[in-house]
Amino acid sequence: MANIWGLRMVLHGVMMLALASLNHGQEADPCTVQTGDSQVILNLVESQGDQVDQLTSPVELPITGVPGTDIELEILPPDRREDRQFFKLSGKQVQLLEPLDRDQSDLSSLMFQLTCIDLQTRRRKTIPVVVTISDINDNPPVFQGNPYVITIPESTPINSIVFAGLKATDPDSNVNGQVEFHVVPGDGTPQDGFGIFEIDLPHQGLVKLAKKLDYEDVKTYYLNIQASDRAVDPEGRFTANTVLTINILDSDDLNPKFSESTYTARVTSGIVGGPLHVSPEKIRAEDQDTLRTAVKYSFADGSPASFHDVFTIDEDTGVVKQIQSADKSTVKLFDIVVKAEEQSDDKKFATARLLVQVHAEDVNPPVLVATSRVGFVPENSKIGTRVTDQRGQEIKFVVTDADHIGADDPAAKYDFEMTTNFFTVDEEGYLVVNDENLDRDPPNEDKLNFQVSLNHRRRELSSIYAREADGARNTSAPLSMTINIQDVNDNAPSLASIRDVVLAAGTSRRVIAKLNATDNDLDKDLRFRLLKVTNNGKNKFAVNSRTGDVEVMAPVKTGERFSLSVAVVDKGGLSSEGVLEVRVNSGPNLRGPAFDQFLYEAKVSEGAPKFASVVTAQAKDPEGDPVRYSIIEGNDAGHFQIEESTGIIRAMHPLDRETLRRYSLVVRAEDPGGKFGTATVNIVVTDINDQNPFFVDLPYSFRVKEGETGASVGRVRAEDHDIGDNALIYYSVPDDSLFSIDAISGEIRTNADLDFERHSVHYLVVSANDGGKQSRIATATVTVLVQDTADEVPRFPTQVYEASVPENVKDYLVTTVMAEDLDSEPSVTYRLVQGDLDKFKIHPKSGVIRTTRGLDFERQSTFTLIVGTEESRLSGLDNLPGVTAEVQIKVEDRNDIPPMFTRSPRGNLIDVRNDARIGTIIGTVAATDADGTTPGNEVRYEITADGSSEKAVLYFGIDNERGDIRVRDDLTQELFDEYRLQIRAYDLGEPSLDSTIMVRVRVKQVITLSPEEGVGFIETSQFVEVPENLAEEALIKTLALSPRSDKAKGLKILCDVVSVRNHQDQEIPGMFYGRLNEEGHCDLIHGKGNLDRESDPNFKVEIKLNTLSAYANPKKMTAKVNVVLLDENDNAPQFIYNEDISRVVKDQYIVAIHDTLPINDLVFKVKAFDKDSGENSRLEYELRGDNIAQDYFAINSETGEVTNIDTFIGVSQEDLPFELIILVRDNPNDHSLSKTQQTILVVNLLRPGDGIVLTIADTPPNVMSQKKGELMELLQQNTNLLVTIDKMMPAMGKYGNGSCCKPLPRSTDVYFHVVDPNTNEILPFDHEKVQRSISSKQAASNLKYAIAGHLGVQAADVHEPYVSTYESASNASPIRTAGSTYEGFPTLLIIFGCLVFALAFVAICYLCFIKRKMITNEEKQTKMIVIPRYEPVFVEPSHKQYETQVLQMSVPIDDNDQIRSGPQVGSDSSFNLDSISYITKDRFSSMGDQSPMHSDSTEATRLSPGVGNQSGHYATVDGDEDRVTPIRNPLFGRSDDDEGLRRLSASTTNANVLFGEPRREFASSTPKRQSSSQELEETRPRGTTQL
Repeated sequence: MANIWGLRMVLHGVMMLALASLNHGQEADPCTVQTGDSQVILNLVESQGDQVDQLTSPVELPITGVPGTDIELEILPPDRREDRQFFKLSGKQVQLLEPLDRDQSDLSSLMFQLTCIDLQTRRRKTIPVVVTISDINDNPPVFQGNPYVITIPESTPINSIVFAGLKATDPDSNVNGQVEFHVVPGDGTPQDGFGIFEIDLPHQGLVKLAKKLDYEDVKTYYLNIQASDRAVDPEGRFTANTVLTINILDSDDLNPKFSESTYTARVTSGIVGGPLHVSPEKIRAEDQDTLRTAVKYSFADGSPASFHDVFTIDEDTGVVKQIQSADKSTVKLFDIVVKAEEQSDDKKFATARLLVQVHAEDVNPPVLVATSRVGFVPENSKIGTRVTDQRGQEIKFVVTDADHIGADDPAAKYDFEMTTNFFTVDEEGYLVVNDENLDRDPPNEDKLNFQVSLNHRRRELSSIYAREADGARNTSAPLSMTINIQDVNDNAPSLASIRDVVLAAGTSRRVIAKLNATDNDLDKDLRFRLLKVTNNGKNKFAVNSRTGDVEVMAPVKTGERFSLSVAVVDKGGLSSEGVLEVRVNSGPNLRGPAFDQFLYEAKVSEGAPKFASVVTAQAKDPEGDPVRYSIIEGNDAGHFQIEESTGIIRAMHPLDRETLRRYSLVVRAEDPGGKFGTATVNIVVTDINDQNPFFVDLPYSFRVKEGETGASVGRVRAEDHDIGDNALIYYSVPDDSLFSIDAISGEIRTNADLDFERHSVHYLVVSANDGGKQSRIATATVTVLVQDTADEVPRFPTQVYEASVPENVKDYLVTTVMAEDLDSEPSVTYRLVQGDLDKFKIHPKSGVIRTTRGLDFERQSTFTLIVGTEESRLSGLDNLPGVTAEVQIKVEDRNDIPPMFTRSPRGNLIDVRNDARIGTIIGTVAATDADGTTPGNEVRYEITADGSSEKAVLYFGIDNERGDIRVRDDLTQELFDEYRLQIRAYDLGEPSLDSTIMVRVRVKQVITLSPEEGVGFIETSQFVEVPENLAEEALIKTLALSPRSDKAKGLKILCDVVSVRNHQDQEIPGMFYGRLNEEGHCDLIHGKGNLDRESDPNFKVEIKLNTLSAYANPKKMTAKVNVVLLDENDNAPQFIYNEDISRVVKDQYIVAIHDTLPINDLVFKVKAFDKDSGENSRLEYELRGDNIAQDYFAINSETGEVTNIDTFIGVSQEDLPFELIILVRDNPNDHSLSKTQQTILVVNLLRPGDGIVLTIADTPPNVMSQKKGELMELLQQNTNLLVTIDKMMPAMGKYGNGSCCKPLPRSTDVYFHVVDPNTNEILPFDHEKVQRSISSKQAASNLKYAIAGHLGVQAADVHEPYVSTYESASNASPIRTAGSTYEGFPTLLIIFGCLVFALAFVAICYLCFIKRKMITNEEKQTKMIVIPRYEPVFVEPSHKQYETQVLQMSVPIDDNDQIRSGPQVGSDSSFNLDSISYITKDRFSSMGDQSPMHSDSTEATRLSPGVGNQSGHYATVDGDEDRVTPIRNPLFGRSDDDEGLRRLSASTTNANVLFGEPRREFASSTPKRQSSSQELEETRPRGTTQL
């Protein structure tokens, strides 16, 4: 009892000491977090650009100890390789390794593990560190979905939301990521939407209309919108800009407008004319809005009141028809008010006047008479000056018209058309000047027989005729007038250029110069005057007033200079002045004057006036004497004159290019001494437009059929003797003529339908204008005789057609009209006369009317077309009754305009409490439809499930007609805090059109629970095993949920599978789904997809509860289930076929063996696999069938090895090949559940003559063996046979005498055989297919070429095997085809195996002897502890010298450092296994008294060069087959001491024990055996084998 009590006291003391030690350790733990938490939470601001130096908050880790003194801190690397390491430690500071972008990496926090090691106790503690990343505002907002383009009507009410689709995102967080929208000013143009639109709620970005729109002012607005974040510092906010393009649709807000305010028309008394020809254009009014609302025409008022009986107006087209004849004696003018009214609710309208004048029937053309045909008018007369005749009487035109002779007839108005612009006829009928530039002076004409041009003529020959101005086509006969333009002294005389005079000193009187002058006026009487002479020389000079000769009258001295001022004056007192310079010179006259050039070329216009300067011939006298010029040749006609003193050549007479085009003058310059020089002057006369065009082949008389527009009448021709542009002729006729003329060719065509009954003859005045700048004119009168034709025109039996057309249909058949032609050869060509010709077309022959484009009912619902014929138009009978028909077309409305939302909740957002009653209206939407008729404009509403949030249609509904949004179910049962409602507004038309709007409903929770009471999974991590191939909808597992509190009774819960991943971490959607069962727990159900263990052995399923957040336990809302599939036998075994054979023969094996194969030898090994596992993948083989093959073969049921059970002696060729049916079965223990597969093994017997030899020259067998696979594939491709290479041997060749055989060691014989893939038989060398594809000359050549090209070797020959070599090769071993696992055992290999066996037996005996000897030595030795010596050895002299610890061998080494272990095997050396013992300082204590020669140390070092490679203990190093890999020594490990000297202890892999080759010298650690590293290097071979 005392012992027990004492034991208790000892235990209590030990416990108290342990507890005190524990408490002391807890109080003094330097790795404690100062905050008392189990983890450390730091805050770090994200990097700006490449910033990595920002500090954490707090700056240092809140850990008690001091790094380096108390503790050692280290950041653990991430668990996964793909995770990045962001931080490093600097003391207690956590610093970044790389810039950290919170936004790009979507990082709100990072976590890493921190290891804290107490340096005193060496205790290690892991502390989680969470680094929260604070955002900085470093990203601008980015608009989404832009460009933004909308279209709104101009009638949109102010404050309406026009666009709610603005969206911009900012990757920053908190306020830095919140975006506000603002409207900013644009370019200030009218299209700038700033001020027109606004955003009053910046955080929502709803664009509202602020001012009234007007489509007619601006059709498109560009609204500049800026998005900015809400950073705390306004200066640091980022912005982005976009443009909202707002297209304005026109609304009906303007009245219609007529094209003219007043229209005029005329009717003929007593005739019903049908549709009126209204001027200046047809009556037309249009809606000024772009809607182009249809208008209806009507008569609003008029006088006299009988206008309703005479005229009617088409309400759709505005065509006014005369339905009753008017009597001129009763009414001369109708004044009618026409009204155009829109077909809209507003009934907007406009009015215009129509004046219809009643005329008598026009039969006779007017007659034009002038009081005189010759007139006179002064040049430069003012516009309006009347032209007089020879007696001074004003010329007046008188027009008479037999159709207007009654006293009560209104005065007829006429248009006077003239072929000149210089004159016109005033209102009183007098001929007056119409151009103030009348000029008769040159170069204008001054001959009475010439016509004056448009601008500058002395007289103008004008063709004048009168045309009725009220629309009739009657024209008077032309009247020719001659006007003489009288001269007025309006030009001052022009003094010709005066050359300086060099005068010889002297006292004689002589003429020194001659003055010349010209005057463009008619009066040429000029006087010359000497006005002034300088140098007191007035008495020395005189000028002849008539001739202009300048004379020297008194003596002059050498060197004197004089300037003579002269003038020329006409009779009217107009004058011009000039200066003549005179210089007095003296000296001997040695040479005559010389011209500055020998030949002068000049041009002069044939219209040049008299005295016009042509060219100046300049000569100089060497002595400076004056020079006199004269023309000595070429001026016989006296057309030119040269000034004596100046050399200026002037034209003295009018020139005529048409008479003489070129002059060649010889000019002489002579000095006072009689010496002279000559020069030639060539003068070319250039053309002016001085010739009038003239018509040839006069007179002109042509004949043309009536009723043909554009018919050729005839051709006129005029000529002009001028050249160039002046000779070009342009033809014209009056603009309102019934004819047209080709301006170039002069061909005349009809411009309208001619009517023989009205006018059988027409007189047409044709003008011919030349191409000069001042065009000249010629006229000719053409007589056109109208030829009568059949004048019956087609008539429409039906005057009014009615049709209806659906809108928006192009090329729609409206109706077919029909007209009758009573002519013997009827011809009807239909045309549209009036109406909307751009919307309809008519087939000219069939009368089928079709639409040219889709019609719009909303713009115009009715159309009226007037249909006529080309025959009636060409005949001019469009006004006759029945020649036109009216087609009334009604447009059928179609539903082509979708509804447009006009009202929606503010911001398309609705807030509702979750306790809202069912049926509560929470919002309203409204839409309108612009279609014209019902039901296309009736709108209905619905909430679409496809575009709305899940379950939205269960909790919300909408009134079908009013658009009220209501709560339709208990929102306390809903699962989401926000719903999206896609509301569709659709019309009732066919087909129905719709538009949608998205409304968000935010549900506010008003009932909550504490998280502990909330619903959740009881277990958040679960495991389940299920069989594979489980049926769909099968239950996988039930996941229990926590009990619900009373408040959560009836709470709706959804179990949603959010993730399914297979063993490769790939997402597999739809494989499982969750469902709440009747007990209120979550069932995991197999969904769609096959559960196949072989493809996916397990799945990780994450399932989440969805319910009201107020009733949820956030920590228990997600559960993870590991679903593991159990294997079932659902896969049949599959045979493994050789790929080379499968390219030719599918799904079978083919093997060839020699017919001398011994019994029970391996023929072939069949391989199969099964995807299943366990017992289901275990396979069993068997032979099936009752054919002859089963008498010769058997199969191992477990390995699939096929062997022969009989010899093949006596097997005939007919029985070949053997076909073995092989069946493989899985799960052999239960055949009822097993699956089977079968195949065919074809076995051929290889006999002499079946082989083929391919000789490869200059390539030994060891090289060719590396290309065996390529060669076999190449042979198969070229032969289309199954080829198997049996052997590659040094080539054998025949001697010169044909005997066999001599060796060719540098070449290779490739032995192969071929199998026909169709019959599976081996083909002999002489078979037809072999010869065709291999052995024939052509086939062999192709084969050699292919081998050389693909393998780069030379194929020398293809032949049969030589008998002796083939038999020796055949007797060596059986030959197997591709598909066999190995190629047999040649005799040589068997012999070698026997030799190895004998040597192994000897080695075993020797080892037993050594073992026995070792045991005896152990018993004799004294127990002792041997301390191993560790000596440094330099292992590799060529590298850095490492000091290593090498195990000291406990046996001495002989002088040769060679271990001799008895018998040598082969040529390799071994060592004595008995000579090695290991003693380590690490394991010495554990060995106790065990001998250093313990056998465990030798087990890992037993080497046998003959079998080492077979046992797997050795591997080739650097390609050397004799090198071996290290063998691990279990008794030794690396040392932990020696502070950084990096020495090696005795190696666990014997890596520091070296053996040389080929002598296998052992590198001992004994110093006396190795004095230096150099000696070691000399004894070691290049390769080193490590033991």
